[in-house]
Amino acid sequence: MNPALAITLKLCSVVLFTIMASCIKAAAAHVPAGEAVFFRSFFALPVILIWLLKRGDLQTGLRVKSPMGHVWRGVIGTSGMALGFAGLGLLPLPEATAIGYA
Repeated sequence: MNPALAITLKLCSVVLFTIMASCIKAAAAHVPAGEAVFFRSFFALPVILIWLLKRGDLQTGLRVKSPMGHVWRGVIGTSGMALGFAGLGLLPLPEATAIGYA
């Protein structure tokens, strides 16, 4: 267990999420929330596939035990992301970030 590495990774995560939220906030006047969700997911998919490939889990990593549970998780996750992106477009960035961390 390496606490310094964990703290560094968490800080990097916060910085990257803040950058993403800032980009979504800047684009909110021109790009609908649904389109932002699509492109965020579209560009995340290759990262996930490469990660699974490097781990050697590409075959088993895409298999699910409960397909309907996976569908519901996708619907709820996508809805939450769309609502969060819409909220970023409507609220000032500091308030949206504070609510997100709450």
